[in-house]
Amino acid sequence: MARERLYLNQSKLSLLAGLGRVTVYNIEEERTLGNVGVMTVEKLAKILRVSPCWLAFGVGSSALLNDGENDIADVHPSPRPSSTRQVSR
Repeated sequence: MARERLYLNQSKLSLLAGLGRVTVYNIEEERTLGNVGVMTVEKLAKILRVSPCWLAFGVGSSALLNDGENDIADVHPSPRPSSTRQVSR
């Protein structure tokens, strides 16, 4: 299992990914019935240093990727700036 190769327990992985431990448990136990969001898969793949495609579908290699090979920032553009109102003085 990719998590165990990095000596991470479910609690540590969930903390690093910003997810609940129960969410990580449910994903690992395949209790999510395919309802795992793309961003969740990408976050987990980045932390686990595996391909998101392998993590989600088992396609390709489970070999550990080098840092930067699986960067979420390369996949998604930066978030849009928040709409803040300027207060005139």
